[in-house]
Parts: sequence; C-alpha cells; structure tokens
Amino acid sequence: MHARKSARLRQCVAKRERKVTHGSNNPRESSARRTARAVTLPHESTPIMERESRANSPIGVSLVKKSRFTEQQIVGILKESEAGTKTPDLCRKHGVSSATFYKWKSKFGGMEVSDVVKMRALEDENRRLKKLLADSALEIDALKLIASGNF
Repeated sequence: MHARKSARLRQCVAKRERKVTHGSNNPRESSARRTARAVTLPHESTPIMERESRANSPIGVSLVKKSRFTEQQIVGILKESEAGTKTPDLCRKHGVSSATFYKWKSKFGGMEVSDVVKMRALEDENRRLKKLLADSALEIDALKLIASGNF
C-alpha cells in the first residue's frame, strides 16, 4: 500500500510541475507569472511559491503565524482549568489540542491579564535592545575594519 501512495504522490508532483511550467494559454499572462503559480503538493499545507516568497519578504514584515486566541483569552481558558474544568473538555470546547493547552499552561500558567501585558512589553523592549546591540556591534566591526586599512 505504501508503494501505491508514493507512486500516486510522484504522479501528482509530475502533473503539478507540468501545470507550473506550461501555465495557461492566456496571451495576457506573462511567462514569468505562469511559472510563478503556487503549487501545493498533497503532503504540504502551504504552496511552494508562497514558502519561497516568505523567504524573500521585506524586512519588518512578520511571518509568524497569528494565533486564533489573544493572550487575554488564553489566560481566561487557563482560569477555567484552574476552576476545575477537565482538560479534555476544555480543549474540545475551545477547539485546541491538549499539546497547545499544556504549552499555554507552561507559558501563561498562574498569570493574570496584567502580568501578560507586562510580559509582552518586556519582550518587545528586549527585542528592541537586542537589535540596537547588534547594530552597534556591526558598526564597531566596520570601524575596526576601516581603522586597520584592510578593506
């Protein structure tokens, strides 16, 4: 059965590759656009071209997947758990996996909403300071290179 699945997968890949390279017969569509169509293989969730374009995205654009739940909602869900609701029932009610629930519990367990806001502010400040440090280290290296005269 595994051999049939892999053969079927190869057929799908070959078929999709033919679609990408040949494209449509629309004369208005440029050849670059025809070859840049997104191809989603059966075992992948994001199209190939979309993944490649993420790698070439402009600086400052966040590529992190946005959560369906805000941090305040997550804290509320964890409060329900602390109140005595069983974890499987809670996960089913909110549509999350138990792994996600326990990850939330490890990150936000025992926190209030105000604590989460403070933590987010500290994370943002830490990120900004790390960026400043990296920029200053780069400037120092450039100045050392110029001062040595080996450029």
